[in-house]
Amino acid sequence: MSRIRLVHIIDNLGRGGAQRQLVELLKGLPRDRYELHVISMSTEKLDYAQTIRKLGVPLTCIPQSGLWSWRTFGEVVGTLRALRPTIVQTWLFTSDLYGRLAARRVDAPVIISTVRSVEPDKPRRRVWADRWLKRWTDAFIVNAQAVGEVLRRRERVSAECIHTIYNGLDLEVFNPARVDGAARRALSLGPSTPAIGIVGRFAPVKDHATFLRAAAIVQRQAPSAQFMLIGNGPLSDSLKQLCQTLRLERHVRFVNNQDDVAEYIAALDAVVVTSLYEGCCNVILEGMAMGKPVIATAVGGNPELVTAGRTGWLVPPRSPEHLAEAILQMIRQPQQARTMGQAGRARIEAEFTLSRMVEQTEGLYRALLERKAVSQ
Repeated sequence: MSRIRLVHIIDNLGRGGAQRQLVELLKGLPRDRYELHVISMSTEKLDYAQTIRKLGVPLTCIPQSGLWSWRTFGEVVGTLRALRPTIVQTWLFTSDLYGRLAARRVDAPVIISTVRSVEPDKPRRRVWADRWLKRWTDAFIVNAQAVGEVLRRRERVSAECIHTIYNGLDLEVFNPARVDGAARRALSLGPSTPAIGIVGRFAPVKDHATFLRAAAIVQRQAPSAQFMLIGNGPLSDSLKQLCQTLRLERHVRFVNNQDDVAEYIAALDAVVVTSLYEGCCNVILEGMAMGKPVIATAVGGNPELVTAGRTGWLVPPRSPEHLAEAILQMIRQPQQARTMGQAGRARIEAEFTLSRMVEQTEGLYRALLERKAVSQ
């Protein structure tokens, strides 16, 4: 039986949630069944390029600038024509645009769009483009029901074409038993020091400012608490300035991106997510996998992951007061926090494993190939 030619097209290979899930999917798909290829619509932001090549997956990088380039489109079409894919799966908007049109041009039997965010401020022209392209899209994979609902309402995609497949985690990497406490020692955190952290790129959508303002409220009532901002990004300088303005220098640590983020999550007593919108938030899953209670904004797919009162707390976005109240409750009720962390780990093991994500994705591939009468 010949292998199924599967081409993934993605905007870039920088450090992001979509890119990491693509890499994990590539790891899990059986090579005796799939002939894999990845196209990156960027010759920059190639953090995961070496990882993909080490997996033995061929990678083609096509430079792209601006909203549209006929030259770029021609290169994508030429690459697909040479590869003759059975399935083309696109990730993120630029790839959605070029990839679906190019796949249509070369008559790829199955075309899948992967949508990973509710993106409330999505430009109107992109909404129109997606509405137009849906006619040539066999399925949309979303990573949260909230994303699917937005896709149905805004892009007017029929519910039958939307398939929810949550992100999967490598539980060997995110395993509380694997860490040895090195990060907590490196941060000079005492055994009884409450440590609350936020992990992610310093970008407006993540709203780290609300985290810092909540920290200012908490430290007045729990002066021993320490707050960690793990990551970096364009707002780094402004966040450090806000930290000084709030007089939090003794209570806040800025920690650059760490390759072993699991070790740093293990150093925390709670993981906080203050995003203004999300799909399936990897940081929430990682915190739960490491046995930590999660305090997250009740936006996008977050309520699908955090069960309020069982695995953590849900708070309104842009509300330092509500966030501070939840953090203080966590500090004052450590046994409840530990119980929540254990419940979160159990849920990850049951519902958010890599094997489950790969199995569900493969199941969709098979169903679409059968529906299109493509031999497998």
